Amino acid sequence: MDNKHFTEVKRQLFHMLSGVVLIILIAFEILDLRKIAVLIFIGFILSIISRKYKVWGISWLLKHFEREKDIKAFPGRGAFFYLLGVFFSLLLFSKDTALAAIMIMALGDSVATLFRIQHKRKLKHPFSSRKYLETALIGGLAGFFGAMLFVNPIYAFISSIIAMLVEGIDIKFGFTEVDDNLAIPIVAGLVITLLKLIFG
Repeated sequence: MDNKHFTEVKRQLFHMLSGVVLIILIAFEILDLRKIAVLIFIGFILSIISRKYKVWGISWLLKHFEREKDIKAFPGRGAFFYLLGVFFSLLLFSKDTALAAIMIMALGDSVATLFRIQHKRKLKHPFSSRKYLETALIGGLAGFFGAMLFVNPIYAFISSIIAMLVEGIDIKFGFTEVDDNLAIPIVAGLVITLLKLIFG
């Protein structure tokens, strides 16, 4: 495994662990919307500073867990959108739905990427030239196992598969591509909410 892939593996494992820790903190009401908003603001300020200066601790995290292209353009981009996805999940959905959606983001996206790194893909994603169908389905299954801890298993399965399939689509807002860490939990939360409204 080359250095680039090793960094991505570390990044995804960190991504997964961070999600689980955030879920525990939210479930036990240690973290709430206000505290997450403060973390997002602090993270944004640190990102701006890190573009020109080395910040103790932050530079080490960026070196080991950030993609090289983002270190120059938007240091901490992944973490910023990760927290933003968590924030909007809690803002828009009920707590159980939000926790399920965050779990789908934490497990689904990470497992899909790890699978992509380790295995040769064959089935092209129908809506993307860069991604593969089997990685989306593997990620969807991983997200399902986490989400079912908080919502109906059927809702967890459907929302996780749909969210991971949508993750493969290059969604753009103007000229900017919507980050997966924002798209996945919002799509998952919307699907769960709709299923609850239809089936109870």
